[in-house]
Amino acid sequence: MFLRHMNERRINNMIQSFEAKSIGKRPEQQDSTGSLELGNGFYLYVLADGMGGERGGLIASRTVCKEFMAFFENNPDMDDPAKLLEQAMVAANAALREKREQDYDLMGMGTTLIGVLMNGLSRVFHFVSVGDSPLYQLSSGGLKRINANHAYIEELKKMVADGRMHPEELKTDPARNDITSALMGGNIEEVDFGTGILESGDRLLLASDGIQTLSDGPHGEIAAILKEEGSDFESAVLALLDAVADKEEPYQDNTALIFVGYGNE
Repeated sequence: MFLRHMNERRINNMIQSFEAKSIGKRPEQQDSTGSLELGNGFYLYVLADGMGGERGGLIASRTVCKEFMAFFENNPDMDDPAKLLEQAMVAANAALREKREQDYDLMGMGTTLIGVLMNGLSRVFHFVSVGDSPLYQLSSGGLKRINANHAYIEELKKMVADGRMHPEELKTDPARNDITSALMGGNIEEVDFGTGILESGDRLLLASDGIQTLSDGPHGEIAAILKEEGSDFESAVLALLDAVADKEEPYQDNTALIFVGYGNE
């Protein structure tokens, strides 16, 4: 069954977002999302893709989203957005460690993270990301992933480029889907921080890796669907989820999406 969870936020006809999730062909939903209006023109978006068994994945992603947002609710000063994102990540990771220590069955749980802090007045956004969940920016030039991919496949691609691996081996390597960094309550191996600006008509798409059933090049399937749906944020997100389902992948992963932009453009 193709199950969805949806949430829409419209902010003063300026910043608009729509978020939704599908379970795919997995027995449980382990992706979590959240969004907040913080005041003074700032908006927060967070997405986490959990891992660690039937209970652990969902608990990990929910815990991180909840604690990440709670940090910003308790720290309203937006003078240093990048520092706040880092501190929120650290707080969320600490909460995850506490959960793991309370329940031995959760010791293997962890999650990816994308956190985006958007200044709706200046159009500037800052982000933090850990893991393989993609953050895309859609612009007049097409779709571009703007965060690092903390996954072993990136090392395999380098091996192919260097001639140390045949391209066909890349498709079957058992480690190709392993991630090299995640929030697991301990040391975070790799963290990506970045900043950018949403030009007129630009959009941001936060996603879990389930979306990568669709091609994500500058003019791939994701870009084509988003362009076709224009400024209808709900239709765009639901069209992406439908397109993923239409692929009928036998082991389709959960897919979570948050689509963000200016609704009047």
